[in-house]
Amino acid sequence: MIPWSRQENRLPAGGTGAASGGVRFEPRCLPFVEPLTGWSGGRDPLAHVELRFHDRDAAERYCRSTGLVFRLGA
Repeated sequence: MIPWSRQENRLPAGGTGAASGGVRFEPRCLPFVEPLTGWSGGRDPLAHVELRFHDRDAAERYCRSTGLVFRLGA
């Protein structure tokens, strides 16, 4: 698990972006080339899963409360 945070850009229509955070799952296995079609494939169902939270602290609290091992990312 990699909790991350990012500052959204200000919107030109007068709105402001809000700080946000989230959790990405680290890859558990490498992608491969599917021999029949030549497309890339993978066996990791969490490879493209990203959980979003209001801020990085909320993402860290989620990881701690569910017992997930995590490291801080950018």
